[in-house]
Amino acid sequence: MTYGDGDGINYFPLTCTDIIGHEITHGVTEHSADLVYAYESGALNESFSDIFGTCIDFYLNPETANWILAEQISSTNAPLRSLENPNSLGDPDTYQGNYWVTGSSDNGGVHTNSSVMNYWFYLLTNGGSGVNDNNDTYSVTGIGINKAAQIAYRNLTVYLTANSQFADARFYSIQSAIDLYGECSQEVISVTNAWHAVGVGADYNNSVIAEFNASQTFSCSIPATVNFYNLSVNGSTYRWDFGDGTTSTSANPSKTYTETGVYDIRTNYKWERRL
Repeated sequence: MTYGDGDGINYFPLTCTDIIGHEITHGVTEHSADLVYAYESGALNESFSDIFGTCIDFYLNPETANWILAEQISSTNAPLRSLENPNSLGDPDTYQGNYWVTGSSDNGGVHTNSSVMNYWFYLLTNGGSGVNDNNDTYSVTGIGINKAAQIAYRNLTVYLTANSQFADARFYSIQSAIDLYGECSQEVISVTNAWHAVGVGADYNNSVIAEFNASQTFSCSIPATVNFYNLSVNGSTYRWDFGDGTTSTSANPSKTYTETGVYDIRTNYKWERRL
């Protein structure tokens, strides 16, 4: 693994703890979820590296670690990204909000849009409150970096797949928190509310809330494949009706339509609570 020596003027050798942890995490990702390095899946890929690079820094250097990345390699101590305040460096803290990259540059903004899940992790760890770019008020109770890291790691290595999107990261991080800490735990509540803070899904509610979105709502050519993203709260089983007589019980299904028409998509969620 090559990191580089820097130029000796503006940059020192690229071997600070969080960069090393960042790059090693790319190897973990490649051998687990194998997130495609483009657009939303690529942003998740970059974010997991930022998250675990930061976690390693806190583990090895608890007295000096912080929530900015790679400032040690800069002659001016200028960081590359901030998990605590992405906007301060021109990065988004809200899904599709201010500074969100919509074009194809940088593989669809992987090094920019990654800051949304970065901020989710910061809030999950430390807590925080405010109003996001959607004008949604949020309040998150922090659960500490160790629990937050366990949830993120389980999400990456157990649930996510190559083409996972932000909605998948939300859904399966909530499931990871349930696996580790139980339904209705503070950890589940905080994970859910932290995603709401960054504009992905509703805040926590102990009732079942059905919500989803789709990758597209119309198409000018057939066949057309539509990806459906589950943004439900407290659902444990699902049934999707795609409007053409076909159904699915997957959490985040894809459907290929082979005939033109107007389709009424319905989904039903059920919560099987264990007491």
